[in-house]
This record gives sequence, C-alpha cells and structure tokens, in this order.
Amino acid sequence: MCGPQVYEAMARAWSRRDFLKMLGGAMAAAVLPSSGPTVWPWLSVEIQGAREGDLVSFTLTVRNLTEETISDLYVAGHVPRNADFIAATATPARAWFRGFEAEGGDLQSAVWLAEEIPPKGTLGPFRYQVAPHPAATLVSAHGFVSWRKPAYGEAASAPVGVMVRTAVRVFQRKVDLTYVQSPNFPIWPGAPRLQIENVFNHAQHGFYANRWHIYEHHGTHMDAPVHFGKNALTIERLPAEVLVAPAAVIDIRDRARRNPDAQLTPDDIRAWERRYGRLPDGAVVFMWSGWGARVGNEAAYRNMDAQGVMHFPGFHPDTAEFLLKERNIVGIGVDTLSLDYGASTDFKTHYTILPANKWGLENVANLGRIPPAGAMVFVGALRIEGASGGPVRLIAVW
Repeated sequence: MCGPQVYEAMARAWSRRDFLKMLGGAMAAAVLPSSGPTVWPWLSVEIQGAREGDLVSFTLTVRNLTEETISDLYVAGHVPRNADFIAATATPARAWFRGFEAEGGDLQSAVWLAEEIPPKGTLGPFRYQVAPHPAATLVSAHGFVSWRKPAYGEAASAPVGVMVRTAVRVFQRKVDLTYVQSPNFPIWPGAPRLQIENVFNHAQHGFYANRWHIYEHHGTHMDAPVHFGKNALTIERLPAEVLVAPAAVIDIRDRARRNPDAQLTPDDIRAWERRYGRLPDGAVVFMWSGWGARVGNEAAYRNMDAQGVMHFPGFHPDTAEFLLKERNIVGIGVDTLSLDYGASTDFKTHYTILPANKWGLENVANLGRIPPAGAMVFVGALRIEGASGGPVRLIAVW
C-alpha cells in the first residue's frame, strides 16, 4: 500500500493546479443546487449540500466508470469564500483526511488522499462542514478530484448551492464555561484565597461596590505566557484575535476514572482528528477529564496523598510539544487545577506552552455541555498591566 508520505508530495503538486481558475467562473452560477453528478470519461464526481442547523454540510461521492482500477487520488472539497471550515465529518475506509488547506487567493479546501477505486467502484462519502459568514445567503462549493494512474486526469463536480439565513446568523447555543469566583473555590496549596471587602452599600451610600483581594490564578483563570516565560507576553498584551478560538474538546474521562494521574497524549489528539478532522488553525484544545464533578470538595479536587502530592489529570509535555510543532493553536485548557498533571514536579507542560506565547486556561467548567468540535470560545481576559494571568469569563457558542 502506498503510504501517506508518498501522497504528500503528490498532493502538493496537484493542489496547486488550475482549480482556482476553474472555480472562478462557476461560482456566480451556483444559485440552485445541482441535481446530479458531472461525468468525465474516467470518473463521475457528485457533490451535495445540506443545512445542518447553523452549519452547511457538503458531501462528495466519486465513481469509477471504467473497467480499470484508478489509483493515487487527491480529493478536494472547496470551502466557500463566505464560510469557514469546521470539520471533516466522514471519510471512506480507503481514504484518509489530509487536512484543511489554503493554497493562496480564495482557494481553500478540505483535502483527502485515497489509494484507489476498483473498476466500476464508488468512493465516498467525503463529507465536511462549514459555518456560513453572518451576511451569507447562499454558500456554494465544488468538488475536485485528480489521479495519477492508469493515466493522469482531473475531474470536477458541477456547483451546488445551499441557501442559508438572510439575516445575521445567530448562535443557537451558548454555554458558560466559568465557575463563580468565591472564597470557597478550591485553590492551589499555599495560594491566597479570594477576599471580598464591602466598601460602599445601599443603606449608607446609596450604591453598592466591593474591593477584591484576588490572586491572579484563582478560579477559572488564564495563565498568560509570562507566567512561565520570562520574556513572554503579559495578559494585557495578548491580541484580541487569539482570544476568540474554535474549540476542540478531548474526552479522557474513562482513563481519568481509572487513573487520576492520566495525561492527555498526542495519540488522544490523533484519535480526535480521525473522527473530526485536523485541529482548526487558531484552536484552543481542552482536556475534559470529568474532574469538575469534584469541584465542590477542595480535598477531592486536589486529591492530595499522605505525602502531600496531588493527583489529577493534565496535559502530557509531549502533547504540548506536538501542538506547538505540528499544529497551530492559541492555547490549551483543563478542567483541573493545572495544565500539568497533579504529581508534576517540573511543570514541563507549562514551561513548553507558555514561553511560546500561547496561553492556558485552568478550572474550566461545563466542558461536557459543548460539542467535541464546532464551538467557538470567547475568552474574556482582563487587561491588567503586567499581569501573569487573571480571572476570565469563558463563553462557548455554536
């Protein structure tokens, strides 16, 4: 079998062909859904579109019309200019999802590689989701296939258009991922507790206001890059564009139930990607361990043994390295007290992620109430001069 490394070189060449030119003249004509496949002498390529709540799903199917095996295939689903790629949601058994590609200009595609289609065979479905931009009324896409054997060829589907809302798209679901800041919230051993002092009250002053005495890393909060990166960004210097991010929620609850020292590994990332597609650019990756069930009991949340060592899940340092080198993220988040697992003594995950000017979120609530893929997270980070972090209000929408 021809492995992914061989297809990688082929895909780079094929994806830079004249697909953009082909799309340019057809986009304006895509005002109604196409009703069937477009047929070439070798292959027929069909694309269908459908509404899925606030998202649009496009599905590609490729059929071999010949008595020969067609092999070394590159399959691309166009991502409309007025929509954002969300995830690949279906991949055939004889293919694998290569990722979301931007090839320059307006050409952006979800790309799969496939070994072969047998004589008179069918390959599909290749399915991907997009989120229409707020002003979009119609999203239109094409499918494109190229192959190398028995002779080089290309084929493309007819355009398909899907009507979407004419009004501004409203997120249907919103979930608060923030715990209430309280003096009783579990804290890191030795850290000062939140104190709330009343300064003005309605009875005496006609209005109400308090003074807070709060540690930067209390409750649901952000670790700014400078927290473990000597020359990295303080919280007020983080640009707004890194505080709104697509969320990937990775479920390790089963492992955490068996082992409180469980860590999220690169294999967990790859398993998530096999199901939902490559991590979106600019994503925040959340570890969902189920540890939030303990948050009402500080002793259970810390889970400290007789030697004073805490035991709770976190990100493995290898995962931090993988996300920095192999993916494009803005930050990571956990439903525990620390990005590192509780028994860590070197805080290597912190020392890997934060000095790279990525941020971390700790004590994140309600991760089980948002989808594994497809939500956007808004991070309400306070702009406090020189701060190493601070309380945040996290809102997920989809």
